Amino acid sequence: MPKSTTKKSPNATIAQQRRSKTPERIYKVKPKKQVIKPRPKIKRRHHKHKQLLSMSLPRVATIVIIVFVTTLASGIVFVRAYQAYNALLSANESASDALYSKEMVEKMRLIGDGTNYPNEIINYQSAPQDLQNFLVQDYKKLKTGCIINGQFAGTLQYTVVNVVYDSFARIEKNCNGADTLLLSKISGVWTVIYAGNDLPPCDAVNAFDIPRGLSSQCRDGLVTYTNPNP
Repeated sequence: MPKSTTKKSPNATIAQQRRSKTPERIYKVKPKKQVIKPRPKIKRRHHKHKQLLSMSLPRVATIVIIVFVTTLASGIVFVRAYQAYNALLSANESASDALYSKEMVEKMRLIGDGTNYPNEIINYQSAPQDLQNFLVQDYKKLKTGCIINGQFAGTLQYTVVNVVYDSFARIEKNCNGADTLLLSKISGVWTVIYAGNDLPPCDAVNAFDIPRGLSSQCRDGLVTYTNPNP
């Protein structure tokens, strides 16, 4: 059989050989990793400053005027409130002055503030400290009740007669009438157990164990008895 005279192309032969021996390669495209670059930090201005800078000049002037007017109005309100408060104080003082009549002022002068009471009470220094507090308060009551028509109704006198066992005391006071007080210290408090211008009743003498040094006698009805207590 005669040989074919057709020539084979060298390139074609090589290409066919490669296709026959080498499998087809499939290339897959892999996506590249996206690198996110950090944004540069921008130094921002304060919001209020930024807002003011972004405002136009007429708007800024309007805000300044509003703030000024508001402050001025607040100041006016405060001044008027302060003036009203002072006026109210003046009115109260005037009303208080009107309440104190001339007679009341003179009465307050006669009563005094109490600083000179120890010098006015006879034998004040002989009394115990806790009894002295009672004397000052009771003497003030005597002076207050003794004022009539802007003056004392009679000779004012307050005397600590004696203190017995530091638990009993006898006080005599006088202003338009004499009066006697017998005191007993009960539970640490000086208490009046008898007040009058006569002998104490025998029931009170026995009930409170009033010593003879405070009152040597007592009375039961119209009968007078000797105090049996020592």
